[in-house]
Amino acid sequence: MAELNQSRTMQKGFVMSGVWVKTLLVFFFLFEFNLSAWGLPTIMTSRRVVVLIVLLCVVFSGRGRLVFSKTKDLAILGYKGIMRFQLFVLIYSGFLLFFIGRGSGEHIFYILLRFFYMAGIGLFSFRRFFTSKEELLRCILIATLVQVGFILLFIIAPQFQTICDQFTGETIITASLNRRGYRTGFACSTSMGVLKMSPALASCIYFYLKDKVKGNIYLVYILLITVGATIIARTGLLMGLIALLIILIGSGKAKSGGLFKAISGILIVIIIALFTVYALNLDDLFSGAFDRLFRLRDVGLYNDFFAGYFGQIEGSKTIVPPLTMKTIIGTGITSGISSNGIAVNVDGGFARMYVAIGLPLAILFYIIVFKNTLFPTKRITKPEFKYTMLFLFLYLFLGEFKEFFIDNGFAICIIFALLMLDGNYGGENEI
Repeated sequence: MAELNQSRTMQKGFVMSGVWVKTLLVFFFLFEFNLSAWGLPTIMTSRRVVVLIVLLCVVFSGRGRLVFSKTKDLAILGYKGIMRFQLFVLIYSGFLLFFIGRGSGEHIFYILLRFFYMAGIGLFSFRRFFTSKEELLRCILIATLVQVGFILLFIIAPQFQTICDQFTGETIITASLNRRGYRTGFACSTSMGVLKMSPALASCIYFYLKDKVKGNIYLVYILLITVGATIIARTGLLMGLIALLIILIGSGKAKSGGLFKAISGILIVIIIALFTVYALNLDDLFSGAFDRLFRLRDVGLYNDFFAGYFGQIEGSKTIVPPLTMKTIIGTGITSGISSNGIAVNVDGGFARMYVAIGLPLAILFYIIVFKNTLFPTKRITKPEFKYTMLFLFLYLFLGEFKEFFIDNGFAICIIFALLMLDGNYGGENEI
């Protein structure tokens, strides 16, 4: 009996150590930084290296068998629909590159090559590396809570940020952002930093709706993540509010009396948080951290979120070229100046994609991406996972509004890894 208990303890230890290793990999996958600071080529980033490590783990563990077969599963069909169209866009952008030229700035052709690495090899690896969607969601949540810890630590003790910035090579970037009023975390800044943290809100939605006993702890996690993300950028508050709204909507179906419990839990968590800030006299500390959020009252929501997107603020450097024959067919450039003289400088992905591949093809691109991301949720029967995927769909849409996000690839990788892990695929259903 003693030997059996010892064996179980050792097995549990191995499992726990495996989870922490996976969480570490997820952390460096989400919070990407360039490894040139370590003397490696600039093409090497933490996210790309993590994908390579996970792929090698999968191959050497014997789980890397690739099977192409016909399937009626909506998740695989949706993923294949996106990848096939992306291949078409890659070929089209290759023609633009050949006939128009490279220009200066970022070209969609090279961005798509990176997308295929992330959403192709990355998804293939993650699908087999994680044993279940719960394990992947848990690793994402833990990794993001660690990031929240870094953000709060950097506010309280800025000297630690100096050390971390030297490690990631982002000292100059952080200094520039600080001058503009931004706070940063560990390789995590601005709206893109919020988008790196937001999948953890999906984890909280899933576990809150699933766990009928200890669910309220995930409301605390949502508050912590929202606070940390809002310190980074005001988009964090929006993502947190959307997560809470989905919890309120989903609670009625996932739990009996769930709506009342959700509202009560949210109010209790907020009251405790406000009392803690007051009791520990943290008002001044957090008012400085949320300075950009408070300034939103002065400039207004439209001027801050929308007017700059369209270049309607005086002194704004935003450039969205008008619809002409050149932008109808596309220039290939997502930012910079194309070889045929079209300049673009805007954060949002919708505008950048329109300039890169032309308005008709950009519209078709988003229809295919959003349709193929949404329609696999039809087969999901459990409310907790259905509402989790609803949040991730909205996350994808809002993320593309704020940044050139979809073709970054990591969000597509996470979303479809979760869908495929939920399906428990094997054998003939492999991609």
